[in-house]
Amino acid sequence: HGPTTIQYTIEDGNGGSDSATVTIDVVAVNDPPVANDDSASTPENTAITVDVLANDSDVDGALVPATVQIVGGPAHGSVVVNADGTVTYSPDANYNGPDSFSYTVADDGGGVSNAASVAVTTTPVEVPVFAEISVDQASVSEGGTLIYSVTLKDANGDPVPVAAGNMVEVALDWSGPASLGDDTSALPTSVTIVAGADSVDIAVVAIDDFLAEGSEALIATITAATDIGGSFDALLVGAVATASSAIVDDIGSEDPVFALVEGPETVAEGDTGSYLIKLVDGDGLPVSVPADTIVTVRFTNGTAEDDDYQYGDGLTADFTIPAGASTVSFPVSTVDDAVFEADEDFTVSIDSLATAAFERIDTSSTLTTRIIDDDSFAADGITGDDDDVNENVDSNVANDIIHQGTIGAVAEDVTLSIDTDVVGGFTSNGVPIGYAWDAGTRTLTATAGATLVFTVILSPANDSYSFQQFAAIDHPLLPGEDHSLDIPLSLLAHDDDGVQIASAPIALTIWDDAPEVTGTKTIVTANDGSHKETGTLTEVTVSNDITELAWDTSALPSLVFDGKPVQVIDHGDGRLTGELADGTLVFRVSIDPALVDANDSPQYSFELLNPLGRLGVEGTAESYTVITGGNIDTLALAFGNFLIDTMTATASDGSSATVNTNNSWIGIGGNWFDPSEVLFMDFTDPSGADGEVRGLDMVVEGQGGAPYELQWTVTAAIDLAGNTISYSGSVSGAGNGDLPFQIGLQDGALYFTDVTITDVSGNFRVAFALLTANDYESGIPLELGYVLTDADGDVATGILDIDLTAATGVSLTGGNDADSLVGTSSDDQIFGLGGNDLLVGGAGSDHLDGGSGDDRILGGSGDDELLGGLGADTFAWSLADSGASGSPNQDSILDFDTAASGGDILDLHDLLQGESGATLTDFLHFEQTASGTVLHVSKNGGFAGGYSAAQENLAISLDGVDLFGGGLTTDQQVIQDLLSKGKLITD
Repeated sequence: HGPTTIQYTIEDGNGGSDSATVTIDVVAVNDPPVANDDSASTPENTAITVDVLANDSDVDGALVPATVQIVGGPAHGSVVVNADGTVTYSPDANYNGPDSFSYTVADDGGGVSNAASVAVTTTPVEVPVFAEISVDQASVSEGGTLIYSVTLKDANGDPVPVAAGNMVEVALDWSGPASLGDDTSALPTSVTIVAGADSVDIAVVAIDDFLAEGSEALIATITAATDIGGSFDALLVGAVATASSAIVDDIGSEDPVFALVEGPETVAEGDTGSYLIKLVDGDGLPVSVPADTIVTVRFTNGTAEDDDYQYGDGLTADFTIPAGASTVSFPVSTVDDAVFEADEDFTVSIDSLATAAFERIDTSSTLTTRIIDDDSFAADGITGDDDDVNENVDSNVANDIIHQGTIGAVAEDVTLSIDTDVVGGFTSNGVPIGYAWDAGTRTLTATAGATLVFTVILSPANDSYSFQQFAAIDHPLLPGEDHSLDIPLSLLAHDDDGVQIASAPIALTIWDDAPEVTGTKTIVTANDGSHKETGTLTEVTVSNDITELAWDTSALPSLVFDGKPVQVIDHGDGRLTGELADGTLVFRVSIDPALVDANDSPQYSFELLNPLGRLGVEGTAESYTVITGGNIDTLALAFGNFLIDTMTATASDGSSATVNTNNSWIGIGGNWFDPSEVLFMDFTDPSGADGEVRGLDMVVEGQGGAPYELQWTVTAAIDLAGNTISYSGSVSGAGNGDLPFQIGLQDGALYFTDVTITDVSGNFRVAFALLTANDYESGIPLELGYVLTDADGDVATGILDIDLTAATGVSLTGGNDADSLVGTSSDDQIFGLGGNDLLVGGAGSDHLDGGSGDDRILGGSGDDELLGGLGADTFAWSLADSGASGSPNQDSILDFDTAASGGDILDLHDLLQGESGATLTDFLHFEQTASGTVLHVSKNGGFAGGYSAAQENLAISLDGVDLFGGGLTTDQQVIQDLLSKGKLITD
């Protein structure tokens, strides 16, 4: 770099020329440094520092050591750039061979050199591994085990494992006295250390040969070690190449003399067994005694007892082996005790053998003999009855029926059980019976689903058992209960080891039961539409099998309710209802065979459910009584006590005519009908309400021999929808013969109230043969037959005889104003309708219905049925409204409104005597039932010690009402809830 000049000359073509000088200044630039390749060498596992800059240069500046940068790392090691620009290379562990890395360096002008390579050679270094041996014990007794361990170690004594895929084989030499003969288990001459392991163990068992050999050495020496696969640089036999131990012999003679007991393994009970004591050596050859030698034999009970054989537990007996002999024999007798028991055993052993002739005698031999029992056992059967269930499931334990059976002579140490695998497929009320055995309580439990059917309990002494039945067992479908079935149980006997040794049958004979009806239940109540009765049908005992009930209504009369036919429906579950086609309930009867008392008598109920209408029966009358009239303009006839026929007539010109009667014949204006005359019949009941006629059977008779024709017309008939319809018919005849005709129901009519008979032509007279009409005045006999059928097909029939007597009392109905309606001492029906009314029932069993409005309702004494209807109603009781203690009046509120605002109120302040807020639980007790809540009242606080039926004066049923809602559980909580909501008045 720097300045330089260039001179030049220019010539033209005419020989002219000129010279000039050009000056050029070359500006300096930085040249990068030059890095040259290096090489180095280091031993295996040794780092080396290389001065890589020593042969590098820069033509126009200086190298900067701090700028040395590795641009290519080594493949078999690592490098570190030091602060002075040198580089330290560390080879990978145990690596030897070539490697390289590259670097660059910069000068002080920022120029970066080329990449130079540093070649490093790692030279191998040989590291030896040593094979050494050790043993875990310095000595071991015969029968013990020595563990010799061959281990690979480095120079520091640390274990070194064999590389993957390789192995090491180590040759061994065994020496010492114990290595000869049969003193040990097999001694290997080589072992292999497998890949991944650094050692291998050799277990050497010292054989107990009963020889007197003292202590014998056993030495293991490594003679060579071979590295198969090249795991190590060098594999050498280490300094600890020998491991020494010793096998120690037991003190004693070469071989013991064995005293052996021989005899029978089994002896039949009552027989005698023969036993032998003999002396032998280790090879089983006889060893004789030099002098008479006494052997003391000990007898030990196993499962046998002292009285089962000749000797008892712990007793000994001496027997003598004669000099020069090796044996002595002796008998042992057993006892036949005639008791069934498990096979029993006892043991014969040698207690001692009095001789010094032998240094060591083994008297450990024993012999156990089992006495084989030859007795048997049996259990007698029992006879039970499904009827026993009644007593066994009631609350009176004293009347339980438990059958006892005996078991033949069985030893107490025999374990008895009852087999749960019972043949027969027995069921209880259609559910299969399963069986479970409890060894702890010695009880067989038979269950059908969750129902306990029976138990069989064995006595602790094995001499008896008890049977108790808790549910019916299904019998064959045979009528009546005079038949039985057998349940075959098996009694199993087991020995101490749980092995079954015998079995015996137990026959359980169970007689059937059947439903039974002993009489007719009669209910007498007024036909006032309001009656509720629940009780126990003591005339019936249902079977312990599942029993179904079907109703027989064939004896019922044709029933009507406000003119509409009543359908009687058997619901198939014990309920029978009388209801209209639209579902309106008139009465309900039920017998529940599943809900029984302790005597298996079922619960029954009967309810009249609709006091707003009239329940009647189809009545008939073949004759009548003249009430008024006859041969005047009006004739009133009474048919029975339930219907009145008021008759009027018009002449042919439409004017009034007389109605005449003669010998039951009816005519107009005399004894005969003349053409165009009309007879009007208006039917009413005794109260004046429209009568409900369902049919007229009449007779017409002509005058002389002339022909005649009459026309009858039903002018007012009522159909099911309540519509008024009419229809007509005609009758033609001739002469004076009696001609019957009928006026019946047509066009969907349920009944009719008005009829006309018109003379179309000729002359005739008419008479009544039979009148059929709805009778609301007479009592109604409801003879309800029922059929009880149990699961076995057993049948019993009975009758629930309900006599609905003609209603008495009054029926009062208010208007839409505030009415005060007071009943009589009989059974009244009072309806407030609209307005805020006062309804007072008085004595008797009354039905009070407030209707709409805020009403005050007092049922009075008797069992009353109360409805508030719409509005906020108050139901009140006075002191006179309660029954005697223990005989409470029973009132029902059918629609008590529990709403806190605008609902109904219970007013008891005139009934309770001496109450206070703190003592209301002494007066009031609430019971939650399936149909609602019952309030039990003791007017004088007789519940102070808890609810007592004997102290109860009044029971108020709140139908369909749950006063325990919201988690309430106690009387106090319910009382407080009612008071806080303003639903209860007590003072």
